[in-house]
Amino acid sequence: MSTLQEAGLLVVIDAPKPIFKSPAFRCSDWFNARNPICAGGFVIERDFLEQRRRPVMNALAELKTLHPELAVWDPFPVLCPETVCSAFDGPLPMFLDGDHLSGHGNRVLFPSFLAMLESAAQHLPPRASAKAI
Repeated sequence: MSTLQEAGLLVVIDAPKPIFKSPAFRCSDWFNARNPICAGGFVIERDFLEQRRRPVMNALAELKTLHPELAVWDPFPVLCPETVCSAFDGPLPMFLDGDHLSGHGNRVLFPSFLAMLESAAQHLPPRASAKAI
């Protein structure tokens, strides 16, 4: 990581996103509603997910202590703003499967990601001009 940062690059790690038992995108159509793969459900308690991701969050905090320039982006609060996390935003699936974002999920997260990049970029050292080849 130090080599990347010495090159003037911003290193970003994303924190764990919610994980669901059923593939929201596949199960979002009425004709798939009774498919057994959809039986796992599309909601899960936020506390449960926070407990499961705590070891990773602790590891990321330790890594950030070692490398203060590291940017850690946490999409979890945007994807799960309530006490119960849902794989859907109204009728639209936020996830393709149990843990990969759908196009809609990416659009929902984009403002948060952009804000993190803009904030992190303010702390980057100025880069030297590229030399002509």
